[in-house]
Amino acid sequence: MTTKTKLLYTVLVCLLLAQPARAEPIAATRAALANSLQRGQFRSFDGVTIATAMMAKGTEDHAVVIVPGLGEGTYKYYPLMWEFFQQGVAAYAFDPRGQGDSDKNSTVLQLAHVDSMEEYVKDLGGFTNLVKLGTEHKQYLLLAHSTGALTASLFLLRNPKAYDKAAFTAPLYGLQTGSLPEWLVLGLMKMLCFVDTCESFAPGSGLFDPAADLFEKNDLTHNKERFLDWRRTQVKNPQYIVGGPSRGWVKSVIEGYNKVKKQAAQLQIPLLILRAGKDNYVTNPPQKAVCDRAANCRLVTYDDSFHEILQELPEVRDDALAQIRRHFGL
Repeated sequence: MTTKTKLLYTVLVCLLLAQPARAEPIAATRAALANSLQRGQFRSFDGVTIATAMMAKGTEDHAVVIVPGLGEGTYKYYPLMWEFFQQGVAAYAFDPRGQGDSDKNSTVLQLAHVDSMEEYVKDLGGFTNLVKLGTEHKQYLLLAHSTGALTASLFLLRNPKAYDKAAFTAPLYGLQTGSLPEWLVLGLMKMLCFVDTCESFAPGSGLFDPAADLFEKNDLTHNKERFLDWRRTQVKNPQYIVGGPSRGWVKSVIEGYNKVKKQAAQLQIPLLILRAGKDNYVTNPPQKAVCDRAANCRLVTYDDSFHEILQELPEVRDDALAQIRRHFGL
């Protein structure tokens, strides 16, 4: 990290921590949920430790399992878990490998890396088994975002009866690759993996840049309160920061969603897909294509939403949650 970058990072830390506590709703929610939150962990198939979170008694009729997206963690979803729990719904979530408090999947600082989507899918399988062990819920509901939704889709293709219903926000069925076609990006990633290594930042990604990550420049959410809440968390917990994906991650993701698009007709679960009209991270047409081919899918578009629909302004987030609750029968 250069001296200039260190200085910018220090300035960002000071600005974020000095922000007045206007985030009262989220601050109050986090204070209220503390006594109901249970943290844990489990060992995945390859020995990687996966961090977990739950707000549940184990006897609720409905249980929602949340799968975060790239660069996210359970902490970001505590307020949402609390909302479900207050409604009498058990809420479970886990930090994807390499994110949050789960074991890092790479020795490269801030790198999101997997050699295959299979790693994410098996982690979800292990967590699903853990949630169902010793609980008495009548329905298990799957809520996933972006990369988490791709993971969930691949999992459901293999385990169609594991959950009763699913809802995905901005599912990653296509990457925004600029002017380059996906087949060329995939070929490039394979070549770089072959001649060099998969465990290195993909072209165009790199370490977290605080100067470029101010709210006014972000394209994740229009909600300043939620944006700053997560950034404060990252500043206080640098291990939560993900700078960008690896070559192996990009290769694995493209191969993963190509499989989902080909096998979409095999998605038999009642499915709700919420997509963001101003999404600069994933492409929208494949979401409609998958939904059209799936056996029982409904698509809802939020034209003015950025990528993180459930972190958006109330007019988007509230309606999205209402759609999810209605779909889940809550």
